[in-house]
Amino acid sequence: MGTLTNVGAQSVGMVSLDPKTGQVLAMVGSANYFNKKNQGEVNLATAPLSYGSAAKPLIYSFLMQDQRYNFSPGAIMWDVKTQFPL
Repeated sequence: MGTLTNVGAQSVGMVSLDPKTGQVLAMVGSANYFNKKNQGEVNLATAPLSYGSAAKPLIYSFLMQDQRYNFSPGAIMWDVKTQFPL
Protein backbone atom coordinates (compact mmCIF):
# COMPACT_ATOMS: atom_id res chain seq x y z
CA MET A 1 0.00 0.00 0.00
CA GLY A 2 1.53 3.28 -1.08
CA THR A 3 0.95 6.79 0.13
CA LEU A 4 -1.84 8.84 -1.38
CA THR A 5 0.55 10.68 -3.67
CA ASN A 6 2.14 7.40 -4.84
CA VAL A 7 -1.20 6.15 -6.18
CA GLY A 8 -1.92 9.30 -8.16
CA ALA A 9 -4.08 11.18 -5.67
CA GLN A 10 -3.89 14.95 -5.95
CA SER A 11 -6.67 16.27 -3.74
CA VAL A 12 -8.06 13.77 -1.26
CA GLY A 13 -10.26 14.04 1.81
CA MET A 14 -11.63 11.25 4.00
CA VAL A 15 -13.69 11.05 7.17
CA SER A 16 -14.19 7.81 9.12
CA LEU A 17 -17.23 7.61 11.41
CA ASP A 18 -18.39 5.17 14.07
CA PRO A 19 -21.67 3.93 12.54
CA LYS A 20 -23.28 3.47 15.96
CA THR A 21 -22.52 6.88 17.44
CA GLY A 22 -21.55 9.11 14.50
CA GLN A 23 -18.29 9.96 16.29
CA VAL A 24 -15.46 11.02 13.97
CA LEU A 25 -12.72 8.40 14.31
CA ALA A 26 -10.27 9.72 11.70
CA MET A 27 -10.07 12.58 9.23
CA VAL A 28 -7.63 13.21 6.38
CA GLY A 29 -7.83 16.64 4.79
CA SER A 30 -5.31 16.35 1.96
CA ALA A 31 -2.77 14.01 0.41
CA ASN A 32 0.16 16.26 1.33
CA TYR A 33 -0.35 19.38 3.47
CA PHE A 34 2.91 20.97 2.27
CA ASN A 35 2.16 20.61 -1.47
CA LYS A 36 0.60 23.96 -2.42
CA LYS A 37 0.39 22.87 -6.07
CA ASN A 38 -2.29 20.31 -5.16
CA GLN A 39 -4.21 22.39 -2.61
CA GLY A 40 -2.33 20.78 0.29
CA GLU A 41 -3.12 23.53 2.76
CA VAL A 42 -6.87 23.04 2.29
CA ASN A 43 -8.74 20.55 4.47
CA LEU A 44 -10.86 18.87 1.79
CA ALA A 45 -12.79 16.92 4.43
CA THR A 46 -14.31 20.16 5.74
CA ALA A 47 -14.05 22.44 2.68
CA PRO A 48 -17.33 23.64 1.11
CA LEU A 49 -16.89 21.58 -2.06
CA SER A 50 -19.33 19.43 -3.96
CA TYR A 51 -19.01 15.85 -2.73
CA GLY A 52 -20.68 14.37 -5.80
CA SER A 53 -21.42 10.67 -5.65
CA ALA A 54 -19.42 10.10 -2.47
CA ALA A 55 -22.54 10.67 -0.34
CA LYS A 56 -24.76 8.22 -2.22
CA PRO A 57 -23.83 5.14 -0.12
CA LEU A 58 -24.57 7.05 3.08
CA ILE A 59 -27.90 8.37 1.82
CA TYR A 60 -29.00 5.02 0.39
CA SER A 61 -28.05 3.11 3.54
CA PHE A 62 -30.02 5.60 5.66
CA LEU A 63 -33.06 5.19 3.42
CA MET A 64 -32.88 1.39 3.57
CA GLN A 65 -32.65 1.37 7.38
CA ASP A 66 -35.55 3.77 7.99
CA GLN A 67 -38.80 1.87 7.42
CA ARG A 68 -40.76 5.09 6.81
CA TYR A 69 -39.24 5.37 3.34
CA ASN A 70 -39.99 1.83 2.05
CA PHE A 71 -36.70 1.91 0.11
CA SER A 72 -34.85 -1.25 -0.95
CA PRO A 73 -31.86 -2.06 -3.19
CA GLY A 74 -34.31 -2.74 -6.02
CA ALA A 75 -36.16 0.58 -5.71
CA ILE A 76 -36.37 2.84 -8.75
CA MET A 77 -35.26 6.41 -8.25
CA TRP A 78 -36.61 8.71 -10.93
CA ASP A 79 -34.34 11.50 -12.16
CA VAL A 80 -36.87 14.32 -12.43
CA LYS A 81 -36.61 18.03 -11.83
CA THR A 82 -37.88 18.78 -8.32
CA GLN A 83 -38.41 22.10 -6.60
CA PHE A 84 -38.54 22.05 -2.82
CA PRO A 85 -40.28 24.84 -0.89
CA LEU A 86 -38.00 27.05 1.17
